[in-house]
Amino acid sequence: MSLVTVGTTLVLVPALLAAALLWAAGRRDVPDSQTARAARRHETLIAVASTVAALATGVAVLSRPVAGGAAWLPVDGAPGLLWAVGPFVVALAYCAVRAAGELTWPRPRGSVRSAPLTRRTVRDLGGRRLRWLLVTAGLLALALVVTGMTAAPDGRSVPHPVYVTADGGVLRGASGPYPGWPYAVPLLVGLVLSLLAALATLRVVARRAPLEDVPREHDDAVRRTSAARVVAGVQLCVGATTALVLLLSGAAIANAGGPVSGFGETFRTPQLVAVAGGLAVVGIAVGLASVVAVVTAVGHRPPERRP
Repeated sequence: MSLVTVGTTLVLVPALLAAALLWAAGRRDVPDSQTARAARRHETLIAVASTVAALATGVAVLSRPVAGGAAWLPVDGAPGLLWAVGPFVVALAYCAVRAAGELTWPRPRGSVRSAPLTRRTVRDLGGRRLRWLLVTAGLLALALVVTGMTAAPDGRSVPHPVYVTADGGVLRGASGPYPGWPYAVPLLVGLVLSLLAALATLRVVARRAPLEDVPREHDDAVRRTSAARVVAGVQLCVGATTALVLLLSGAAIANAGGPVSGFGETFRTPQLVAVAGGLAVVGIAVGLASVVAVVTAVGHRPPERRP
């Protein structure tokens, strides 16, 4: 139940908030032409549709029974594999609907057509949001490689330090859940697919034809709004996964380094407890920053007046 609560808090609640803010943002228009307002409403419709698709996918993943089969079965308190890769499934659904929506913009009509000579790139549209997404993805990849290499042979726990008592007794054990290779490999695959989907969707946004009868600065503003929302949606999924991986890993490491009693003696490893605390702080910070990225991407980007 705790995993459902955490997943709902980090993914579904911000997504619902984003959907509500999107609807409100679509109703606030700055004074400009009717065609520019229609373009922003069309972008809002695409954003709402992709958010609803992501919500439906998230609910479908979380509603799956955790004891539905050996491949999805939690072992020693570890989350099912389907739940683990669920955020990336949500990201793929979100990008698929967004990319399809970008293809629904009206095509230029008439015998005389024009196009700006400015070349738009994925890097330009993504900006600092795309850089933050790549940093978050790099942090998640690094964490998964480290947890995969340090996990116990079962791949679902982290081994405790081996303590030797004064009379020759040996204390050993393991704590979980811990994302070893059985979880790290599917998560890394899901991460790569999500990043590729985000980049492909940004490419569609960058290469779509200019909107007819819409001033260039307003067309650029709509395009930047689309790009910001694409990156923010994937950022939420990647950031939530990163936060959960760091928090679960930190909890297991803290348990491994905490007090262990046996043969009349008590042992602890303060260094592991400190590492666990650092992982928890970073995980919470990444999760909150990802939610902020979604909220700040909801509004329409203002048009940039060109001389």
